Amino acid sequence: MRKILTTIGLALFGLYQLAGFVETMSDGNGPFREATGNYYWPARWKMFTNISWSHTVMDFEGWDDGEWVRLPMEEWYPAHWESGYRWERTPVYKYRTLQLPFLAAACEHADMPRVRLMQRSWNKKLGQREEPRGDVREKVLRVRECSDELALPAGKVL
Repeated sequence: MRKILTTIGLALFGLYQLAGFVETMSDGNGPFREATGNYYWPARWKMFTNISWSHTVMDFEGWDDGEWVRLPMEEWYPAHWESGYRWERTPVYKYRTLQLPFLAAACEHADMPRVRLMQRSWNKKLGQREEPRGDVREKVLRVRECSDELALPAGKVL
């Protein structure tokens, strides 16, 4: 009897993990999604975090009279308290198509001919949260001409 209960318990746990996996892969619109709450967070909980050996920030700059000037995107588009700035998420670093709406938003406020997205990083010492910028590595992720129209997937032009 004990073996049967253990087997049933393991099978139910496996089904729960599978449902959590399906929910994760479906971007929140999966077949098991409940409108009343998210019951799958224990199945998606990440036990270990990845160690990052550098600090990374995203800066927006605008072309003004022959030089690049930092744009105050933090003031124009304040962060949500629970998630921070959307442009600082890892997929924005990796996928160029995700950078376009943020650059279009920068163009909207900047009133400059072109804007760019810069990725700046510097080494950190593990165990310290805040460190001064030293030996900063810069990478231009994307430059956008503000005169260009941006068509979103739904056909709406920004």
